[in-house]
Amino acid sequence: MEIRLSPMIMVCSLGVVLLLTLLLPGHGLANDKWQAPPGQPEQMSSKVDYDTNLPDRFFESDEWICRYGTSTPAACQDGKPVSILSDPCNPLLPDTCFELTEWSCPDGCKECATCERGKPVVKHTARCYSTSFGVKHTVNFCEARLIDGQVIDLLIHESRGAFSDSLLVRIRDAKFTSQYWNHDGAGAVTWTTTRQKLTLDKKVYAKGDMIKGRIDFECLSELNPKYAQQFGRDPRTVKVFGVFKTILE
Repeated sequence: MEIRLSPMIMVCSLGVVLLLTLLLPGHGLANDKWQAPPGQPEQMSSKVDYDTNLPDRFFESDEWICRYGTSTPAACQDGKPVSILSDPCNPLLPDTCFELTEWSCPDGCKECATCERGKPVVKHTARCYSTSFGVKHTVNFCEARLIDGQVIDLLIHESRGAFSDSLLVRIRDAKFTSQYWNHDGAGAVTWTTTRQKLTLDKKVYAKGDMIKGRIDFECLSELNPKYAQQFGRDPRTVKVFGVFKTILE
């Protein structure tokens, strides 16, 4: 006797699989933030471009985010007011509208003060965008680390509400590879880089240097073979693009 599963049961089954992958060691939420989920393909390698005069206002200003609710602009540490930069309100998550208000400090402002409710503001180290989850959204953070004096890892990331994005860019000998992932598909999805372009402001960095750059990245997201046999590959394109500036640790 042949047993056929309804589409609803198949979708629910896939949801259970994805949930379990988030809780297993080495997957999803239990994973090191610098480590992609296992089973990812070997990624393409490309040459790094260099431009000492990267044209973007982000490199000349400071942007901050009040994550815990504020309806009026905070003040800079020196008393100057901040101006609203954007309000990335997700229409599917109306309760988060005021939690994601972003502010920009004017020239000369060293640090922003606390948010209205006394919570500290967080400085943006990236102004990037991702198209994961079918919705264009901001990715505001970048970290950089120097490994053995030869390799630079850049981690462009964001995790808030329904969105989570991680893009690890590894630079060595003027070439780089990129690996994207998000927690929604950890352990069940592979992300294969299909296009990438990285521009940095200089060729040599030391620990403590500010590293500035621009990324333009695209990958193909698919269910891995283990799940594709039952649910299909479900191919989707994910793009991450924008600028970043952060201290090399």
